[in-house]
Amino acid sequence: MTRLRISRLTLSLTYRLSVIGLALCTAAPSFGEEQPTLRAEQITVATVAELQQRGPDAWGGVGDWHLSNGTLCATISAVGHESDLSSRGGSLVDLGFCGRGDDQLVVMHDLLNGSTASPINVHAIEAVGSSERVAIRAYSGHGGLSIETTFSLDQEHPTQLQIEKRIKRQSDEAPDFFAYVPVLFNYYSMQTFVLDSQDSLSPDPSVASGFAHQGFFDKGASGFGAAAKPADTIVAIGSPGTGVPISYGWQLRSAQRSNNQTTTKLPTFALSDQGSTVFLITADDFLVGDNSSLGLLQLLELTTLGLAPGEEIHTHETLYIGANSDVAAITDQLHPQAPLLSGQVNNGAAVVHIDHANGTPYSFATTDTQGRFALRAPKGNYQVRAVAPGGLSTSKAVEVNATSPALALDLPKPNRLQLPQGEPMRLVFKGIEGTPDPQLDDALTGYTIYDDDKARSPAPMPAVFLAGVPSDPQHLDLPVGRYRVIATKGIEHELTETNIDIVAGTTQQLEIAIPKRAFDSPGYIAADFHVHSAPSMDNGFATQDRVRTFVAEQGEVMVAAEHETVFDYNPLLKQMGVTDRMIAIAGTETTGQVPTARMPHTAGHANFFPLPNQQTLFRRGVPANEGRRLREILYEIQQHKTPVVSQLNHARASDQFLDDMSGDVKERIDNGAYLDHMGPAAYPYNPRQPLTSHPTHHLVEPDPITGVRDIDFDAMEILNGPHSYSPTRRRALLADWLSLLNQGIRISGTANSDSHNRSQQVALPRNMVALAADTIDGFDEAAFVRSIKQGKLYGT
Repeated sequence: MTRLRISRLTLSLTYRLSVIGLALCTAAPSFGEEQPTLRAEQITVATVAELQQRGPDAWGGVGDWHLSNGTLCATISAVGHESDLSSRGGSLVDLGFCGRGDDQLVVMHDLLNGSTASPINVHAIEAVGSSERVAIRAYSGHGGLSIETTFSLDQEHPTQLQIEKRIKRQSDEAPDFFAYVPVLFNYYSMQTFVLDSQDSLSPDPSVASGFAHQGFFDKGASGFGAAAKPADTIVAIGSPGTGVPISYGWQLRSAQRSNNQTTTKLPTFALSDQGSTVFLITADDFLVGDNSSLGLLQLLELTTLGLAPGEEIHTHETLYIGANSDVAAITDQLHPQAPLLSGQVNNGAAVVHIDHANGTPYSFATTDTQGRFALRAPKGNYQVRAVAPGGLSTSKAVEVNATSPALALDLPKPNRLQLPQGEPMRLVFKGIEGTPDPQLDDALTGYTIYDDDKARSPAPMPAVFLAGVPSDPQHLDLPVGRYRVIATKGIEHELTETNIDIVAGTTQQLEIAIPKRAFDSPGYIAADFHVHSAPSMDNGFATQDRVRTFVAEQGEVMVAAEHETVFDYNPLLKQMGVTDRMIAIAGTETTGQVPTARMPHTAGHANFFPLPNQQTLFRRGVPANEGRRLREILYEIQQHKTPVVSQLNHARASDQFLDDMSGDVKERIDNGAYLDHMGPAAYPYNPRQPLTSHPTHHLVEPDPITGVRDIDFDAMEILNGPHSYSPTRRRALLADWLSLLNQGIRISGTANSDSHNRSQQVALPRNMVALAADTIDGFDEAAFVRSIKQGKLYGT
């Protein structure tokens, strides 16, 4: 087997197989002038402009592997390209329609027992194919465990990516495992819908949970029981605010265990919450129960399961891709011969939920600007519910058959508030006299995460942001009630407010005074060094909306600190017409996720800016960080032609270790907080001890070749976000910072929002950076960088 793999890799096969005369399935959208060409090849400098994917979460670049059937384009990362779940490549990192710029997939990677502590290390990748089907195949190993993963596309199924895996335990020395866990790492970036494609005639609400999920991501195996559903399909809908809607339907078609004599169907479960989406495939069936649930007895038995030497697991997954941010784009592909259910809502902002008569969720459809919708549904009885902003809803019972008439769903007239135009500001709506605060960032899906019976939905957002440009929202539809409206332009301006009554079915103009500047800050410019949006892996907040929020808060300089990629906002600023209102600087946040022997708690998080957007490179040129010491990353950053600011981010989770470092501290360490573990030290920093003491000395030991130390940052965050833990985090970081200063480590203290979505306020806290020319028009990036490095700033 080893000889065969090396032989295949040496061939470096590249396929450009044109198939003439094959008609695409009618379900496949057509974008641009793409030709029906099967391709499987490694991306080179010569081909990257043609083959590289685009979209909010596109990562792939030179060296990665391209797979296409002319309709779908996929990217599988090169062996040496790390992901959020592995220090090695072979992961599906980009997937969307060719030429559409719609990739919102973060990464797909498999884990043994659902843990990054047992890596599946890819060591070889090749392209294979025929005139009918092309594939990228990745070979992995973990001890004596061999894993072969094949990603394939054909033109008979133009909107489907097939993924087949063979996992074999070759000897007693090979690591055993109780569960094989494919992961769609959609960390806070896409809302998910769980259904069972085989259950359409006898729907079961305990299997198809729709947009309602039990939280499990941060609970370990103890959270599996309540969250696990014996469903075969999970739909992840992309953020519609990005401008290129997309949906991913992930179906686990089969999972079997085999040896030389028998083949056994394995128990499989779907789990999804805000943190991650997975299929859990057990290594064997259970002795107790019917393999359809993970009760207490099954959880106790789970860790006793495993593979005998010579046994294999075979799995087959399909990723269906739809061109709308809804579930209907996927259920239409699951049931292509089902009757058509269509209709119209008298509100172009409405969405439509389709449930079986017993309440089991079936699908979710968006409407066009005229309120029209259409989807396919198996024959049966359904409840169709239309929902629109402002708390408006209506529903109808319908029987779907081959001759079902189009539905007319009438919503009440909206309760509309016209917004002021031409001035940047944030408007906050607070319910008074019994009226609840409104949710103004509602996708109308009903997406909810539960902890047992307690709901913890996405954070409420009772505010709207205006940048004073034509693309601003023109109005809001609010629930009937009484509200206090507060207008602000950030911390250098006064507040203004007014009370309004929203009356059913009426339209009124919001009259509110424009906030005036309360004080000036001559010689300083307001900057936020830590801002996120859709290009980060952990949110789907549209970049245009991020710009709007920053202008509304009167931030002046925004550093794009997108996780593990570089994004340049400047073309968007020009497009929106706000280049006279803010400055954007491209940067990145390197984000350690994977524990390794060398870095058992990762390298934490750090920002680097300004950085060039190296468009053709994997992750746009961001340095690798998994398994590397900070001093290695810092040295690499220092090789840029122009000076780069390095900032250690949120280096403490709280102040827990200031007062108590007793017991097994490793159980309390937050991997993202570097001073909680100091990288290779695997122990918290003690600000009361000298830097030369053990194990603190790790911070200041120079690299034997470059001389760079792990602590050689220009800046470190003291204030990080207006979160509930900020007071304890701030106490610890102040102690650390003063300790470092007192021992000769000159490092600037900074204050940043670390904002990810609309509900996390941007440009607060903020840095006031000393600049002689402190205006947008006169901004000098080099002088800005020098001031930060010299400590000429304060945070507020």
